[in-house]
Amino acid sequence: HEVKDHSLSHFLSQKAETLELLGDHLRLYQIHSATLASGVLDNQEVLDALRKFRDTSGARLGLSLSGAEQGETLRKAMSCGVFDTVQATWNLL
Repeated sequence: HEVKDHSLSHFLSQKAETLELLGDHLRLYQIHSATLASGVLDNQEVLDALRKFRDTSGARLGLSLSGAEQGETLRKAMSCGVFDTVQATWNLL
């Protein structure tokens, strides 16, 4: 089972690495595998840091969803007012 680290410290280190690699070419920054259980959508420190990053960098923010509660997670993400895009998992089977 894959575990995602959605902590503030992890976001800050990944943001720095992303900016170092992409610089002014960055147009979309996504957090991956957001779920209700991951807690990222309830972590005000992370949400505030994401907002600040969006406002200062001009990059759009997105998230990818995983798991059985994608609909609920998407509704929660939309209520945060932080995210511009979503990548949802869909499987016909």
